[in-house]
Amino acid sequence: MQEEFSQALIHSGLSYTIIKPVGLFSGLHDLVTMAKWGLLLTPGDASSKTNPIHQRDLAHFCCQHLEDANAVLEVGGSEIHSRQEVANLVCRMTQCRFNFNVPLFLVKSGIKLMRLLDRNLYDKLSFFTYITTHDMVAPAYGQRKYETYLREEEDLA
Repeated sequence: MQEEFSQALIHSGLSYTIIKPVGLFSGLHDLVTMAKWGLLLTPGDASSKTNPIHQRDLAHFCCQHLEDANAVLEVGGSEIHSRQEVANLVCRMTQCRFNFNVPLFLVKSGIKLMRLLDRNLYDKLSFFTYITTHDMVAPAYGQRKYETYLREEEDLA
């Protein structure tokens, strides 16, 4: 959906600047919520890489590029982590008791069944599985670290 909108904007004849963050620190809140329940599940072998960015760093990046004309800019945070490193960090910060990698064939089988029961949940789980099993790395920007973010966010710790 986002990509369709981006393509329509690019071909519209209007001036545009499209900023594509690879992920936000706040986008990882669901991992913290799961870990607080005591169990964190990661699809696949968790070897894929990502460099999410802090919301403030993204805002600063956007301000710097407000006047860029007809640009598509990808941006990520200052550190690249594997999904396993992210899961381990979240578990360490939340006192999570169990941190498991679920084999991808099991995840995909479960998602197929979910499609029959709840299309909305199926779409969300499919998206989550895709982003956690593929590298999501963009040019690094900013100074904020994910571990520091977790320590500073009272509602997350």
